[in-house]
Amino acid sequence: MKKKLLIALLAIIATLTCAIIFAACDIFGGNIGNGNDNETNGSNANDNTGNNTDDSSGDKTGDNTGDNNATTTPIHTHEWSLAYTEDSGRHYQTCSSCNEKKYSAHNYSNLVCEDCGKNFPVVVGTSSLKYSLNTDEKSYYVSGIETNTAKNITISSLYEGLPVTSIGEQAFYNCALLTSITIPESITHIGYQAFYNCSSLTSLTIPNSVTSIGEEAFIYCTSFKSITLPDSITSIGDSAFSDCRSLSKITIGNGVTSIGYHMFYWCNSLKSITIPDSVTSIDYQAFYCCSSLTSITFKGTKVQWNAITKGSSWNFNTGTYTIHCTNGNIAKS
Repeated sequence: MKKKLLIALLAIIATLTCAIIFAACDIFGGNIGNGNDNETNGSNANDNTGNNTDDSSGDKTGDNTGDNNATTTPIHTHEWSLAYTEDSGRHYQTCSSCNEKKYSAHNYSNLVCEDCGKNFPVVVGTSSLKYSLNTDEKSYYVSGIETNTAKNITISSLYEGLPVTSIGEQAFYNCALLTSITIPESITHIGYQAFYNCSSLTSLTIPNSVTSIGEEAFIYCTSFKSITLPDSITSIGDSAFSDCRSLSKITIGNGVTSIGYHMFYWCNSLKSITIPDSVTSIDYQAFYCCSSLTSITFKGTKVQWNAITKGSSWNFNTGTYTIHCTNGNIAKS
């Protein structure tokens, strides 16, 4: 009996000993394996760290920083001056932080601007002109002329005590003998076909009070040689200068964002034009048959020019022009 108990006890001890040994092997073997793995992981970690620092992190950081610096413009809230500065047909306030100018029309009351104190510019016009009351009943527009044989015309800035603010539709329609016209600073709009077929009109000064020009306003003004559109103009109607066949040079002001349909259609003497970087679209056949066009001065970069939306045939049958951008030239394609 005692012998059997002794044998059983030895068997239990042997089993426990084996279990302990196997456990120890697993533990130490695992640590050894993990140690190798750690060395490998450590090596990978070092490689990854090195790669991230030298290649990925470094490049991305540099690129992102560069991109942000290149494209991000500091933004601030404009602090406009309380005082207005008079600028001919309009006035402006200046931002104290960036010196940007904010333009606005004069606010006349009793012939004095309430904002800048400018006296209303009284211009006595040609007596044969006709004026009509605008729907606001606070201003007049030029509605016509008694005879279309007039050669020199001056538009009144004031009529019956109220300002004359626009040149109406077809006001000087077919005044083929008209050679010169004086437009006062009170005018803000030139209407549809206002100077249709004024074929003897050679030049025109548009004051910077004008903000818009209607469709076909100067169509068939075949003696026009050059014209400058002031920065105040923000809208020009389609075909505004179509068939101005003596027009050789034009400068478009910085307020214009689009060059419309048939804008300079058949202006076959047009040699040069200046376009601001505010323009984002050039419409269908805008420069159709401008066969003398050799120079387009664009006040923006080549990237900005290429980003402009251009309608089909916008430059059909034009001259072999060069586009002069601020950072280089682009040849006609």
